[in-house]
Amino acid sequence: MITIRRTRRRSEMKKSVGVALFLLLSSIFCYSQDWRTCVKVVDGDTIELDGKEIVRLIGVDTPETKDPRKPVEYFGKEASEFTKKLVEGKKVRLEYDQTKIDRYGRTLAYIFLEDKTFVNAEIILQGYGFAYTKYPFIYMEKFRLYEKQARELEKGLWADRKKEPSEILRRVKKIQGADFSPQGLEVSTTWRSLNWPESFLNYCQFLHRY
Repeated sequence: MITIRRTRRRSEMKKSVGVALFLLLSSIFCYSQDWRTCVKVVDGDTIELDGKEIVRLIGVDTPETKDPRKPVEYFGKEASEFTKKLVEGKKVRLEYDQTKIDRYGRTLAYIFLEDKTFVNAEIILQGYGFAYTKYPFIYMEKFRLYEKQARELEKGLWADRKKEPSEILRRVKKIQGADFSPQGLEVSTTWRSLNWPESFLNYCQFLHRY
């Protein structure tokens, strides 16, 4: 009799834990079953939906093209064009993570197409963006792996190895006080001797932010 009661209690405890876990995950990772239309691609990692809702894609960062304070960054136009071809004018479904709105009032979301294409991931897989891991999110480790795969396969912005400064930057970053701005790179004897094009210097500045 005692054994039966203990078994029931354990069973009830497992059910309670299961329900609690489900509710926790639901609160962290929720989604909308409503299909929306992407009316415009603002940038490689930002889109506009019907109703003028601006959505910033979670976990992916593409080179800048719209910041009036900065020049267009290396591969920025290509990244924007890729996202435009992928989602503009199409039906999309949103899924959310822990934070739904950023400090600029934009919706933070994962974007899925009707054919189940995971837009955030596809941008990284095809080499048009980086895994943005400054803040934790559900797919962080997967996105890191996707970026690694894109780099190894030399896709998108990783295709031209002559313009990829990542290995050089890793070494130079060890120098305390190194100036990675385009101006700083241009006046540096070492970097000036390499005669990098302006677009490459902009790319260096972009990578230095991460």
